Order: sequence, then C-alpha cells, then structure tokens
Amino acid sequence: AFENEKYSASKISQLYDKQKSIVIVIGPEGGFSDDEIKVLTDKGYQCVSLGSRILRSETASLYALSVLGEIIE
Repeated sequence: AFENEKYSASKISQLYDKQKSIVIVIGPEGGFSDDEIKVLTDKGYQCVSLGSRILRSETASLYALSVLGEIIE
C-alpha cells in the first residue's frame, strides 16, 4: 500500500492468482521513501493505493485486509 500510487486496491483482483500468496507491506508512519518503493518494486511487489486518506500503520493493515477480503472473496 503506497499513498502516491495511482492504481487503486481494486487492481488486486486483476493480479490475484489463487495459486500464489499475497503479501501486504504497510509502511511506517510517514510512509515509504522513494528508495524503499524502488527496492520493493524491483523485487516484484505491486503498489496499490488504499485511497486518499492517510492512515496510521495499525489502521492501514486492518483496512487493507478488509479491502483484500472484499475483492477476492
């Protein structure tokens, strides 16, 4: 989840493969740096936005799981 990403979390439904795992990476307060995002995307991670709100880390993880559950179930 990256606040500067233009793709919404609904992109997950296009990327989701039931044969693979999903890893959600939630950044620290203040968000990811550009260098951290580059490292993750170079390793194959896909960035998505959870919306326009800036969430606390502990709230973002619960929100991301809720969105993920709605999309893939």
